[in-house]
Amino acid sequence: MKRIIKSLNKVVDVFTTTSIALFLLIVSYFLCRIFVADQFIIPTDSMYPTLHVGDRVWVNKLIVGARIYEDINSANSSTLCSWRTRGMRRVERNDILIFNYPNNDNRIAFKINYVYAKRCVALPGDSISAIDGYYKNNNYHESLGNKRAQDYLNQVSEDRLDECIKYTIPYSYDTYPWNIRNFGPIYVPRKGDVIHLDAETLLFYSKILEFETGKTFSTSSDSTVLADGEPIEFHIFTHDYYFTVGDNVMNSCDSRYWGFVPEEYIVGVVGFIPYSIDKHTGELKGNRIFKHV
Repeated sequence: MKRIIKSLNKVVDVFTTTSIALFLLIVSYFLCRIFVADQFIIPTDSMYPTLHVGDRVWVNKLIVGARIYEDINSANSSTLCSWRTRGMRRVERNDILIFNYPNNDNRIAFKINYVYAKRCVALPGDSISAIDGYYKNNNYHESLGNKRAQDYLNQVSEDRLDECIKYTIPYSYDTYPWNIRNFGPIYVPRKGDVIHLDAETLLFYSKILEFETGKTFSTSSDSTVLADGEPIEFHIFTHDYYFTVGDNVMNSCDSRYWGFVPEEYIVGVVGFIPYSIDKHTGELKGNRIFKHV
């Protein structure tokens, strides 16, 4: 009888120890995903050749700090309520970011699990432009993005650009006949900046103004800017924003077309590719295992 009880005690001890270890492992896994890093799958070729379709990218959250939802309902709301842990540094130009796509229903609105991977080419306070296909930043004089792709765009005449990718924000063709070869400069808003409001600034920043104030902006017959029908002359930005683009400049839906990324929409910075699965064959791509980005 004693042997049976002793054996049962050992079974209970093993079961308890295994259960605790499994529980701690599961908790550690989710804490890692929340605070340290997470993995995302690249579904399109917008970042080609840097990222390929099927790449699994490891996204470092420690660099800019992990984003923490203030309540569980915030994750499923179009209005993001969150705070960020202390990061190692701020976003830098040429970082490849994972972020929640901000342009939903033609306004800046949060949508969980709908993320993009793009390269940051302009920080808050920068002015970004494209000249003959090459990105130019007034505060950064080194190469931005994939130069080979920009070399190709440089050789494409404007009349050969496909209509669906030709024009960029603010889509005011008479005043700003911009396209992906030549646009800008576009100023990227920085928290605390004061902007004078007129019909011109409204073209570029109406979505941001509505996002930050919750009001609807328009212009009167004499070009006065109105917020919910009331005249308004200036606005102080309350968020930092970023301008992001795909390395595949000819085939990327990015800030050139829909505008700016709010800072709190950023999930993290892409670090490396643990592995990649071929979309068509389902096979592991041997040349992309633990590939540094």
